[in-house]
Amino acid sequence: MKREQLIQNIEKLKHIMPSYVLEYYQSKLTIPYSLNTLYEYLKEYERFFSWLVDSGVADVDKITDVSLSVLENLTKRDLESFILYLRERPRLNTRSLVMGLVKQQLIVLFLLFLVFINTLLKRLKMKMVSLTSIVML
Repeated sequence: MKREQLIQNIEKLKHIMPSYVLEYYQSKLTIPYSLNTLYEYLKEYERFFSWLVDSGVADVDKITDVSLSVLENLTKRDLESFILYLRERPRLNTRSLVMGLVKQQLIVLFLLFLVFINTLLKRLKMKMVSLTSIVML
């Protein structure tokens, strides 16, 4: 894919992502990841967040509205349902392709969850600082 087309595709995906995914994307620009890698990440996030919305796990109408609390409250059963969704997609017709996609999706989601955990830790640290300042009064 040409660079210009790749950038256009990335921009389209960025417009539908929640803010915390955009923060993660921005952080990956500094490493730097290739545009192809970033595009693939965004496609995987779109697949996951679309599933959250379409399956009713996230009670929202658009991907952009999927809050961190939805991720925070995902259950093991939710994740198993997503994996089954990936495995049963009709356009994937070989076992190795399905397993490769499932592994790729899980790796990309794992990276996003690391960002999620980091965000929660930052919030917790801010609350701790606030509590400390109150106690010191």
